[in-house]
Amino acid sequence: MALVKIDDYLTGNCIKRTWLDLSNEKFAFLGPARKSDEMIADYAIKRVKTGEILDGTTASGYWVELGIFQHLCPGIAK
Repeated sequence: MALVKIDDYLTGNCIKRTWLDLSNEKFAFLGPARKSDEMIADYAIKRVKTGEILDGTTASGYWVELGIFQHLCPGIAK
């Protein structure tokens, strides 16, 4: 079984709309998402390291990352 290191806290910058999750991975909130067949998310969230925009599926991690951002920076993503 592989060991995965996670931090015990989250950090965010609400002015820049960026945060680090428990895996110390950086994400950026880009605002409302443009809907398409591939994009089902309400908001565009970018995985900074790869530039990937999370598509709104559970598999992409969208709901976890959106929840983190909403708790760190309430009132921006409603």
